[in-house]
Amino acid sequence: MVSFRKWMDQYKEERSPIGDLARDIVAEGTFPKSSNVDVIFEYMEKRDARLEYYKSFYKAWGMYERERAIEELFRRNRMAMRNYERLISAIISQAVDDYRAALKALSKNPKNIQANRDKSECERFFLGKWFSELTDVDGKWLMHKLQREAERA
Repeated sequence: MVSFRKWMDQYKEERSPIGDLARDIVAEGTFPKSSNVDVIFEYMEKRDARLEYYKSFYKAWGMYERERAIEELFRRNRMAMRNYERLISAIISQAVDDYRAALKALSKNPKNIQANRDKSECERFFLGKWFSELTDVDGKWLMHKLQREAERA
């Protein structure tokens, strides 16, 4: 997030108390670059700011804080989505690995009970509702591709 000082630049053309504040901040090259409210408040106290200046500052600060909070929520949401996508990828990759292993074991011994169970479990997963909710990949197509791959190996 940008500093309060930089954020205020967007209001410098506005004809309002916040626009006045923005122009003052730009005109005063000494306004703090910090986004710490205490640092800014101390700066204003040292400058003996007028009451209108404080009112404009608090209104602008509230807007700035809300925008920062929204940006933080979006950032967290993006991060959660990336983690969710990684989890989906790991689940599907594990199922693919398990299916490949079962097909390989069955190619060596078609009566392998555990390999048959694993193969059936993977097929139920690939054809099931959960798989279709996790991905747009067609489960039948994926199984066919993995079966052809196993036959060539």
